[in-house]
Amino acid sequence: MFLSVDPGINNFGLCVYDNQNNFSVIETKLVKGNRKFTEEEKLIEVKYGARVVKVNSILEILKDIKSKYMIEGIVLEAPFYNALTPVAYGSLLEVITVVKYMFAYKYNLEFKLIEPLLVKKIFPNKSLAAKDVIKQFLKQKKE
Repeated sequence: MFLSVDPGINNFGLCVYDNQNNFSVIETKLVKGNRKFTEEEKLIEVKYGARVVKVNSILEILKDIKSKYMIEGIVLEAPFYNALTPVAYGSLLEVITVVKYMFAYKYNLEFKLIEPLLVKKIFPNKSLAAKDVIKQFLKQKKE
Protein backbone atom coordinates (compact mmCIF):
# COMPACT_ATOMS: atom_id res chain seq x y z
CA MET A 1 0.00 0.00 0.00
CA PHE A 2 1.03 3.55 -0.68
CA LEU A 3 0.10 7.02 0.50
CA SER A 4 -0.66 9.69 -2.02
CA VAL A 5 -0.42 13.20 -0.58
CA ASP A 6 -1.51 16.68 -1.54
CA PRO A 7 0.61 18.59 0.97
CA GLY A 8 -0.33 21.88 2.54
CA ILE A 9 -0.14 23.52 5.92
CA ASN A 10 -3.87 24.36 6.05
CA ASN A 11 -5.24 21.49 3.98
CA PHE A 12 -3.24 18.30 3.88
CA GLY A 13 -5.01 15.61 1.88
CA LEU A 14 -3.96 12.00 1.83
CA CYS A 15 -5.15 8.79 0.27
CA VAL A 16 -4.18 5.24 1.20
CA TYR A 17 -4.37 3.05 -1.86
CA ASP A 18 -3.65 -0.56 -2.66
CA ASN A 19 -1.24 -0.63 -5.59
CA GLN A 20 -1.64 -4.42 -5.91
CA ASN A 21 -5.41 -4.25 -6.37
CA ASN A 22 -6.01 -1.91 -9.32
CA PHE A 23 -5.05 1.09 -7.20
CA SER A 24 -8.16 0.78 -5.05
CA VAL A 25 -8.68 3.51 -2.49
CA ILE A 26 -8.63 2.21 1.08
CA GLU A 27 -8.94 5.43 3.07
CA THR A 28 -8.78 9.19 2.60
CA LYS A 29 -8.16 11.93 5.15
CA LEU A 30 -8.08 15.69 5.19
CA VAL A 31 -6.01 17.29 7.93
CA LYS A 32 -7.37 20.78 8.56
CA GLY A 33 -4.77 23.24 9.81
CA ASN A 34 -7.20 26.15 9.94
CA ARG A 35 -9.16 25.13 12.99
CA LYS A 36 -9.43 26.03 16.64
CA PHE A 37 -6.44 24.70 18.53
CA THR A 38 -6.85 22.72 21.73
CA GLU A 39 -5.59 24.26 24.98
CA GLU A 40 -2.44 22.13 24.76
CA GLU A 41 -1.88 23.21 21.16
CA LYS A 42 -2.29 26.87 22.14
CA LEU A 43 0.63 26.51 24.56
CA ILE A 44 2.76 25.04 21.78
CA GLU A 45 1.65 27.83 19.44
CA VAL A 46 2.76 30.51 21.91
CA LYS A 47 6.21 28.95 22.24
CA TYR A 48 6.87 27.72 18.68
CA GLY A 49 4.21 29.21 16.39
CA ALA A 50 1.12 27.91 14.61
CA ARG A 51 3.10 26.06 11.93
CA VAL A 52 4.50 23.65 14.52
CA VAL A 53 0.98 22.82 15.73
CA LYS A 54 -0.26 22.26 12.18
CA VAL A 55 2.72 20.15 11.09
CA ASN A 56 2.49 18.09 14.28
CA SER A 57 -1.18 17.34 13.46
CA ILE A 58 -0.09 16.09 10.05
CA LEU A 59 2.58 13.85 11.56
CA GLU A 60 0.11 12.39 14.07
CA ILE A 61 -2.33 11.46 11.28
CA LEU A 62 0.50 9.92 9.25
CA LYS A 63 1.62 7.84 12.25
CA ASP A 64 -1.97 6.71 12.80
CA ILE A 65 -2.28 5.64 9.15
CA LYS A 66 1.07 3.83 9.37
CA SER A 67 -0.11 1.91 12.44
CA LYS A 68 -3.22 0.69 10.55
CA TYR A 69 -1.71 -0.23 7.18
CA MET A 70 1.47 -1.76 5.78
CA ILE A 71 2.59 1.38 3.96
CA GLU A 72 5.46 0.84 1.50
CA GLY A 73 5.89 4.34 0.20
CA ILE A 74 4.59 7.84 -0.11
CA VAL A 75 4.01 9.99 -3.20
CA LEU A 76 3.73 13.74 -2.74
CA GLU A 77 2.96 16.66 -4.95
CA ALA A 78 6.27 18.51 -5.38
CA PRO A 79 6.54 22.07 -4.10
CA PHE A 80 5.62 24.83 -6.49
CA TYR A 81 5.88 28.59 -6.28
CA ASN A 82 2.80 30.70 -6.93
CA ALA A 83 3.50 34.42 -7.26
CA LEU A 84 -0.02 35.16 -6.00
CA THR A 85 0.68 33.39 -2.69
CA PRO A 86 4.45 33.56 -2.13
CA VAL A 87 4.20 32.95 1.65
CA ALA A 88 2.58 29.58 0.99
CA TYR A 89 5.79 28.29 -0.59
CA GLY A 90 7.68 28.37 2.71
CA SER A 91 4.90 26.45 4.47
CA LEU A 92 4.72 23.93 1.64
CA LEU A 93 8.46 23.30 1.78
CA GLU A 94 8.31 22.89 5.54
CA VAL A 95 5.48 20.34 5.34
CA ILE A 96 7.21 18.32 2.61
CA THR A 97 10.53 18.38 4.44
CA VAL A 98 8.97 17.19 7.69
CA VAL A 99 7.04 14.42 5.91
CA LYS A 100 10.21 13.33 4.14
CA TYR A 101 12.53 13.26 7.16
CA MET A 102 10.18 12.66 10.09
CA PHE A 103 7.97 10.09 8.37
CA ALA A 104 9.30 8.56 5.14
CA TYR A 105 12.93 8.41 6.23
CA LYS A 106 12.07 7.39 9.79
CA TYR A 107 10.00 4.41 8.59
CA ASN A 108 12.26 3.58 5.61
CA LEU A 109 9.49 4.24 3.06
CA GLU A 110 9.90 4.90 -0.64
CA PHE A 111 9.52 8.64 -1.24
CA LYS A 112 8.66 10.30 -4.56
CA LEU A 113 7.85 13.87 -5.46
CA ILE A 114 5.68 14.42 -8.54
CA GLU A 115 5.51 17.77 -10.31
CA PRO A 116 1.94 19.20 -10.31
CA LEU A 117 2.10 20.08 -14.03
CA LEU A 118 3.02 16.49 -14.90
CA VAL A 119 -0.09 15.18 -13.15
CA LYS A 120 -2.38 17.75 -14.76
CA LYS A 121 -1.02 17.00 -18.25
CA ILE A 122 -2.08 13.36 -17.93
CA PHE A 123 -5.74 14.35 -18.04
CA PRO A 124 -7.87 15.02 -21.12
CA ASN A 125 -8.18 18.14 -23.27
CA LYS A 126 -4.41 18.78 -23.54
CA SER A 127 -4.82 21.76 -21.24
CA LEU A 128 -4.14 21.97 -17.57
CA ALA A 129 -6.87 20.09 -15.77
CA ALA A 130 -8.60 21.72 -12.85
CA LYS A 131 -8.87 19.85 -9.55
CA ASP A 132 -12.57 19.10 -10.13
CA VAL A 133 -11.76 17.50 -13.50
CA ILE A 134 -9.10 15.34 -11.86
CA LYS A 135 -11.48 14.39 -9.05
CA GLN A 136 -14.20 13.36 -11.54
CA PHE A 137 -11.69 11.34 -13.56
CA LEU A 138 -10.52 9.47 -10.45
CA LYS A 139 -14.10 8.77 -9.35
CA GLN A 140 -14.83 7.21 -12.75
CA LYS A 141 -11.59 5.23 -12.55
CA LYS A 142 -12.62 3.86 -9.15
CA GLU A 143 -16.03 2.63 -10.39
